[in-house]
Amino acid sequence: MTEIRQLSYEEAIVVYDSKVWMKWTPEEIVKFQLYIERLCLPFDIFQTAVEVVFERPVFTHEFANGDALREEYERKYQKPSNEDIMKMVYSQLKVIGDYYES
Repeated sequence: MTEIRQLSYEEAIVVYDSKVWMKWTPEEIVKFQLYIERLCLPFDIFQTAVEVVFERPVFTHEFANGDALREEYERKYQKPSNEDIMKMVYSQLKVIGDYYES
């Protein structure tokens, strides 16, 4: 499977400022943020979403090992594709340029 295209610093800020993530379910938040290296929403919202999706407490130090969290996620859900990720933020990224890859 193709690697997820990472957002630039500027793109991450656009997503954060847009607050598009406020409309997402916990599973959508995790599906997006777990695979994007730059934090695009408040950490406490991300951590709460991970705890809801994983159905267990997730401690701050666990986020240092993203691979383990991604593996745990992929045991229950399918890894998102580039298209999945970009569709979630496309309207916000359009503000700073056309980054959507079909």
